[in-house]
Amino acid sequence: MAIKANNRDFVEYALREVIPTRKEARFLVEYMWKILDNFESWEIKYDHQKRRSLKGGVVQSTFPKRLFPWLKADIMPEGDIVRVQLPDDPAVIANFQASIRTAQGEGCTYTVPPGAIKVVRAWVATQRPDKEGIV
Repeated sequence: MAIKANNRDFVEYALREVIPTRKEARFLVEYMWKILDNFESWEIKYDHQKRRSLKGGVVQSTFPKRLFPWLKADIMPEGDIVRVQLPDDPAVIANFQASIRTAQGEGCTYTVPPGAIKVVRAWVATQRPDKEGIV
């Protein structure tokens, strides 16, 4: 029997190079040895496989860039809120709502907490290649 394993610790346990310190793991390894003793011969090989890094997810780390090069947005701090006036464009509004999760409002006027003003400015700046969209 030929066994390939991607876990180096498991291979060391199977080859009796290392004895597991955890009691549960020791019992499992002893049980494995009993099963393997029933075979005439067996070998185990450490076959390292690189883990795949998946890209993407439910949260996007950057805003889509230059979707609305004509965008003009008014960002007005008003005490404990920041008011954002967007153009009357459903695509701009949908993108703003998806990008700025703390935004509340409807139509073209939204409010965000004061701590989110930098995020709003970054969103506007990424939509305009020349960074003139912030008023």
